[in-house]
Amino acid sequence: MAGYTVIEDWQSVESGYVLDVTIRKTEDDKYPSGWDYSLHLGKVVVILSFDTITPTNGRKATNDILAAR
Repeated sequence: MAGYTVIEDWQSVESGYVLDVTIRKTEDDKYPSGWDYSLHLGKVVVILSFDTITPTNGRKATNDILAAR
């Protein structure tokens, strides 16, 4: 497998949505154009998890990103 060089790699969170972009320059024959990229768009949600060890009767709210992949 040929190596690659990351050209862009960034994330943005706006209006409850997450955008994750990665652009790579590669010499891999799998990408005849020489470019490989990924783009993930997802929605920020609050997940309620339960843990019997916490002093809050087991409830805690956590912000997690669920990206549509």
